[in-house]
Amino acid sequence: MTMKKYVDLIKNIGKIKRVKRSGWVREGIDNPESVADHSFRTAMMAMIFGPQLSVDSDKLIKMALVHDIGEGYITDMVVERGINIDSLLRVKKDKLEIRATNKILKDTNNKDYFINLLKESLFAESAEAKILKQIERLEMAVQALEYEEETGKDLNEFFENAQMHITDEYLKQILAQVIQLRTK
Repeated sequence: MTMKKYVDLIKNIGKIKRVKRSGWVREGIDNPESVADHSFRTAMMAMIFGPQLSVDSDKLIKMALVHDIGEGYITDMVVERGINIDSLLRVKKDKLEIRATNKILKDTNNKDYFINLLKESLFAESAEAKILKQIERLEMAVQALEYEEETGKDLNEFFENAQMHITDEYLKQILAQVIQLRTK
C-alpha cells in the first residue's frame, strides 16, 4: 500500500467522526454524539468488560472498532425504535455497510479479516459478536442517561431497546444501575 493510500484509508475511516447518531438527531439533542464517539466508548467498554464476559477480549475490541466504519458512507440508519425492529431495513443496512466497509478497506492487506469481523458482528455469529451487540446497547443506554440528565427529555425507548437486547447477567447488572440512576 502506498503512503497516499494509507492517508486515504485514514481519511475514509475518519468520516464517522462527522456522522451524527440519527436517533439523537431525531430526538432533537443539541450537538449529538457522532458514530465515532459511540464506537470509541463501545470499544473502551469492550476492553473493560471483556475479561469478565468469557469471550476473546482482543477480538471483541477489534470488532467494536470495525463495526461502524461503513457508516461514514451510508450514515447512521435507525433500524430499531424501542422494541420495534424494521427487519427489511436491517437487511438493507447490513448489505450497504458491508459494501461500504469493503470500499474503505479495499487496499489493506488484511481487508478480508476485517470484513469477516464485521460480518460476524452484524450477523451475531460468535460469542464475541453477541456480547458486542449487548455492549453497544449498554453504551446507548448510558448515552441516553447522559442526554436525559442534560436535557430533561424522556428517552425511554432507548432504555427499552437496551433491556430487550441485553441478556448477559453481568451487563444486565450494569444496565440496572444505569436505569436506577435515571430515576433519581
